[in-house]
Order: sequence, then C-alpha cells, then structure tokens
Amino acid sequence: MITVTRSLPRRSARAFLGAVLAAAALVLTAIVAPVATPSAQAANLSAFQPGNIIGDAVFFDKNAMSQAQIQTFLQAKVPTCAASAVCLKDYYTTTKSIAADPMCGAYSGGGRERASAIIYKVAQACGVNPRVILVMLQKEQGLVTSVWPSTYAYNYAMGANCPDSSGCNGNSAGLFIQVYSGVWQLKRYANPPGTAKTFTWYAPGKTWNILYSPNTSCGRKSVYVANQATANLYYYTPYTPNAAALKAGYGTGDSCSSYGNRNFYNYFTDWFGSTQYGVFASAPTPTISGAAVAGQVLSANPGAWSPAPTSVAYQWLRAGSAISGATSAAYRITTDDAGKTLSVRVTVARSGYTSASATSGSTAAVKGFTVSRTSGSDRYTTAVTISKAEFPSTVGTVYLATGADYADALAAAPLAARQRAALLLTAPDSLPDVVAAELKRLAPANVVLIGGPGVLDDGTPDRVKAALSTVRPNVAVTRIGGADRFETSRLLAQAAGASANVYIVTGRDFPDALSAAAPAGQQNRPIILVDGSQPTLDAATVTLLQSQHVTSAALVGGPAVVSAGIATQLASLRIAVTRFGGADRYATNAAVIAGAYGSSNPSVYLATAMDYPDALTGSTLAAVNGAPLLLTRPTCLSSTAADFLKNEGGVAVTLLGGTGALSDAVAKLARC
Repeated sequence: MITVTRSLPRRSARAFLGAVLAAAALVLTAIVAPVATPSAQAANLSAFQPGNIIGDAVFFDKNAMSQAQIQTFLQAKVPTCAASAVCLKDYYTTTKSIAADPMCGAYSGGGRERASAIIYKVAQACGVNPRVILVMLQKEQGLVTSVWPSTYAYNYAMGANCPDSSGCNGNSAGLFIQVYSGVWQLKRYANPPGTAKTFTWYAPGKTWNILYSPNTSCGRKSVYVANQATANLYYYTPYTPNAAALKAGYGTGDSCSSYGNRNFYNYFTDWFGSTQYGVFASAPTPTISGAAVAGQVLSANPGAWSPAPTSVAYQWLRAGSAISGATSAAYRITTDDAGKTLSVRVTVARSGYTSASATSGSTAAVKGFTVSRTSGSDRYTTAVTISKAEFPSTVGTVYLATGADYADALAAAPLAARQRAALLLTAPDSLPDVVAAELKRLAPANVVLIGGPGVLDDGTPDRVKAALSTVRPNVAVTRIGGADRFETSRLLAQAAGASANVYIVTGRDFPDALSAAAPAGQQNRPIILVDGSQPTLDAATVTLLQSQHVTSAALVGGPAVVSAGIATQLASLRIAVTRFGGADRYATNAAVIAGAYGSSNPSVYLATAMDYPDALTGSTLAAVNGAPLLLTRPTCLSSTAADFLKNEGGVAVTLLGGTGALSDAVAKLARC
C-alpha cells in the first residue's frame, strides 16, 4: 500500500514503459498482519534495531545473488505450485528498455523475461541487493512463498503506486513495473545527485519521532536513524513496530501495531541471515616487494586479515592516483611511472562482512630511463637510419651484406666495427633507393660486398658504382665471399688479421648467434660460423684457428647449438673454451652480455630476438659506443633485458627498429 506523509502533494515522479508513475512524494507501507504466517517461534527479533534495520552495505550489495541463485531460491521456496497456478518461480512477463537516470542505470528489456531475471537485472541496474527485492515481494504480497498467487498480487507486487487514500494506479500494474518502480523509489529516497532534496524527514544521522501506526493516538518512538538503508525503509513504510508487534514474531500484535518493517527484518534474517555485515577484526597494512625501477615487477602482499577474506582486489596507485587497468597483485613498472611513487590499495571481501580497504606505504620514486628509437619502414631503411646515427658524415669503407639472411652480415659486423666502417643491407638482386642514397651520402672510397654471387648477384657492383658515380666515381668495389657462409666467415676473419680470441657461433640459425655481434665488434674479435650440429669442426676451420694462433674461443649457445664435441676438440687444440649459453635466446644473450661488459653501462641498445636485421646492423653502432645490445621479445621487455637494466644499465636506452619490431610496450619498458 502507499500513503502520503507530511501532507506532501501527490505528483508524477517518473514516466516509463508508457505509463506515468506517481512516486516522488510517495512512501509505501504495510500495516496489516503479514500475508504469510510462519510460526511465531520462527522469528527471532532479539537483534532488531529500529534505527538500523539493515546496514547500507547489505542493502546496496547488488552482487549478493546471481540470477541462477535467485531462481534456485524461488524454486526452493515453492517446489510445487497449486494446479493451474503460476508461481513466482515460473512467472514470465514482458519487459522493455528503460534509460538510465540518477536512480538507476539503464535496463535492457528482453521481451519475455522470467521473474528471477527481472529481479536480478533491476538489482544490477539500481544497485540494490536482490535479497531486499525478494523480501519486499514477500512482505507486500507474499509472492515468494505463495503456491497460488493472484493476478492482483503480481500486478501490485511491491505495493508501488497503491496509496492508502485511493486504489492502486492501474498504470503501475504488472510485475516488471512494480519491481522496477519500487526499487527505483527506494533509490530516490536517498536524493541522489541530480535530484531535488525531497526526502529529508528520515535523513540518517538524526533522531526522528516515528509513528507506531497510522493512528497518531498510538504515539511515536524516538529513533536514531543510523543509515540510509533504514531511512529508505521508513520512507517506504513510515512506522516502527511497537512492543506487541515485536513480541508476536510473525503474528498479530495489538491495535497500535504495524508490521511492514518488522516483517522485512523477519523474512530477511530467516532467509538470508543477518541484516548487518560483520567487520574484519584486523586490517593489516599491505606491503610491496620488488625494485622501483622501470622494467621491474612489484608484488603486493595483502597481509593477514581476520577472518580470512574470500576475495582480494588490488588497485595500484601512482602518486596516490589509481592507475587504469592495474588491478592484479603484481604491477609491471614502466617509464610512465618514472619519478613517481607507487603504492597499492587492497580491498578484501567475505560473505557476511563489510568489504574493507587498506593502502600500503609508497615506494621510492621510480627510476626511469631515457628511451629513444632508431628505426625505418623496413630492414633496409632501419640500417640506413642506424648508419646516419653512427656516421654523421662520410666514411672510408662500407660493408654491404644481403638483407635476406643473417650469416654474412653477422660475420662482417665485427670487422666493420673494428674499421669504423658502415654496415648496410641490400637486396640480393637490386639496390633499394634508400640504400643508394645512403651510399651517396657516405661517399666511401671502398665498398666491400659480403658473400659470393649467389648472395649478392653479379650486377651488385655496377649498381653500387652507379649510386656513387657523382660523388665517388673511382670507388673500389671488392667482394669477400666464399662457397658458403662458413667460408665467407673464415675469409672475413682472415681479413681482420690475426686474433688470439674468437667467437664461434652456429651458422644454422640466428637467435644465439645474434648475441655475439656487438661484443665481438667491441672486443675486436672475429666471429667464425660453424655447423654446430656436427661433432667436430671441419678441417678448414681448424686450419684457420691454428694459422691465426687462436688461444681462446667463446662458444655462443648451449651444446644443442654448438656441440660438446666441438668444445672438446677445441680443448684438444689447446684453445681455452668458454661457453655462453642459456635455456633460450634471451638467457644466452644475458650470458654473453655478462661475460663481455662491466657493471656500469650508460647506454644500452634493444633489438628484437625474433628477427636478425636490426640487431645485426645495430651491433656496429653498439660496438663503437661500447654499449651492450640486449635482445628482447617484440611485444614486451624480456626479463633478462629488464634485469640487466636494473643491475648494470645506465640511463639511456635505444630501440633498434620500428613498432613492428619492438612495440610501444617495449618502449615503455613493460616487462613480459
């Protein structure tokens, strides 16, 4: 039923579903005896508090039940309906879409929807506990437990727009309209932002003299209304139960008794337990572990809450403000965090308890890095961009290798670095315009082609001369190339002159071999390609090692890459062997870098480990600058690279290659 209080004029509060609902100044009430009468002994009103009938956390917990749980609950209350009757568990009705407003979010109509779906969707849209809706349906019309509900009970299920002074408004008839408008009104009582301050006479935080019944001669009770949820119930049913009503349990008290709020409490506690959520006994301060350095991962420890929560949510904060999407126990620090402190807010939840939050202390200001990118639209352009960064003016020699494979450029990189020569890539049977333009800019007196005619065709020398015809008409174009990549690498080693120390890498695949290019150039060591799958070295390689008086060899990659037999053979040749290998290409790269560089490296280069061109051409730039070249994944920063930056890196990081090679996440140093 609905009654008007405080002599407020009845007026239209909301139009929806084609009907105008008079709701804004209306309050709903139940003063008659309950519609369903469990035994008086079933009710336990010893904990009933007229000023705190239900806690806000419980009342507004929209996630207390899923639709499936609501349906199961309804089926448990009425396993079998009366013959020809349609109980609430089986009830379907038509719903329509309703736009959002200050009280409720949008409701997406679903044609014919069952009662459990309506209850759930209204709860979600309006932010009210679905258990509250179930209790309201029961205390108003007994719908939840009825085995033979009437049409009237469905039409006016929540008592919405059913004032005491007149009959129910027919425009408000129907389960969907009743549930939506009744819950909408419960939210309206709180005067949410965007609405007028209409409902103020039961405002929480104050003491109010509340009637026992519509008969004012029955008197009033002074009630301190502790929260908004309890205020809402008094707006809906503006009477507090007297002693007789409370003593009667579910039964009838005396002529001054009212039952709406009593029955709400009875049904809620009998069906769902306490109307109050418990409070966590202990709220520890969360802690953070990990280094506050870009590329590192921080881990949150929520601490020992009591009782133990069933769910823990995390929100990471940057300088006190929430970081979008940072809601897991681990947080990957990026360059976005540089110079800022980080902390984490932990929110715990447990059924029957009010959720609680605690915030950790802050980290030190995050150490960041200056990140730049050297790139081009393709491997040829990237090589040119690297060349421009390395050689602002002309050079004496350019090494030209194929961009279609890694082997020749890898073997040539140390020699180019040693001679302060540029290393460019070209197509096997054409000279890209961007490469021709760079040759013209560099104006070298010598261009060395790496690889035989099967790698760079016989037309390559003429194309090079044509590119340099106006700036260096007498350019000397020579070729260092063997029958295969292995011979080419040996010829390049000979061209570099005698060296007691060499790198030996596989010529069969590039991932591990890439790691040798920059340190070999920086240390003036040649790279010798071998067939690492073989149990021993070929005779030509042994001859080279002996003729060069090699005394130490660094093997790059594990025994599956460069065999144990080769290591044994080298030892038999009185060549000291050091192996740099790891579980994958990133670990191998870390091992090579650790063996070649010290603990202070102001500059670091990053290249993808999934392809070879950028790392190869960039290795000469890294070598001449004495900087490590770290390999990483294309979409995130590998853990080995991130840890090197933390432990041995300086302040400047240069990415080699465009976003297709190294993504923006890598540029932010976002750890994998």
